[in-house]
Amino acid sequence: MSERAVRTPLVEAAREHFIKFFREGSLIYPYLLKHIEEVEKWTLIILEDHPEADKETVLLSVWLHDIGHTFGDKQIDHAEKSAYETLEFLDQMGASREKIINVTHCVRSHRCKDVIPNSLEAKILATADSASHLTDVNYIIHAQEGDLEYAKGKIRRDLRDIEQFQLLNPKLLEQLQNIGRGWETILANWPFVDTQPFTN
Repeated sequence: MSERAVRTPLVEAAREHFIKFFREGSLIYPYLLKHIEEVEKWTLIILEDHPEADKETVLLSVWLHDIGHTFGDKQIDHAEKSAYETLEFLDQMGASREKIINVTHCVRSHRCKDVIPNSLEAKILATADSASHLTDVNYIIHAQEGDLEYAKGKIRRDLRDIEQFQLLNPKLLEQLQNIGRGWETILANWPFVDTQPFTN
């Protein structure tokens, strides 16, 4: 399934909206655009096995779920800020009330924290987001920034989330579980070298 085959005009507008915020906003994570592209890749993979899902809803949520990282108070959960911006954006774009509600739920619940995904589309986003962490640089960046324990916990949470919704075929699930165990081994041995300067 090609990206262009499923990017409706509204999804393309959401993509452009995110990129504008990404370029102009106050970023915590400079790699955020790469992350969103990785989430989209996993979303398209999952959608191949779930044709009953509303593709536009899921892809809108892909491009909007982390937009809250680019603005506002960094102490506020980015999922809350992203949900608010999603509602505002989709309303301005003239989306239907049902579409706004469904996409906003996907965005707000993608962390599987205080709000749990309860639609197929929201579960797809949460699974794709967690899978993307396993196949990208997320954990290494957190470890490099001194958040080693956070990174270790994030691996466990990501594995939990891809397992609990059971949307991946068994082969893909096993591959991601193996990757997760690989990350756990890497971080258990972090850092690899003594970074202290040599002394004579």
